[in-house]
Amino acid sequence: MEMVIDINGLEGVIDIINDGRIPDLKRWYLAERALVEQDPIHHEILKGLLNGYDRGLIDMHIDPWERCVKYFACEAN
Repeated sequence: MEMVIDINGLEGVIDIINDGRIPDLKRWYLAERALVEQDPIHHEILKGLLNGYDRGLIDMHIDPWERCVKYFACEAN
């Protein structure tokens, strides 16, 4: 069986590489979690975290050792 890679599916990836911009994976993670969350309370919490992240009030760190996401307040300059 021959493996065939459809290059049309890679168009978005190539545009990101050629554009020189790196996508904000932290924001993408929060937005995706908020989008698929079924519990209304968790959904509101995730929307609040996303709003705070967009405004620069909080930041997050994905900790692979503890398998969790840690949120912390950004310091005011």
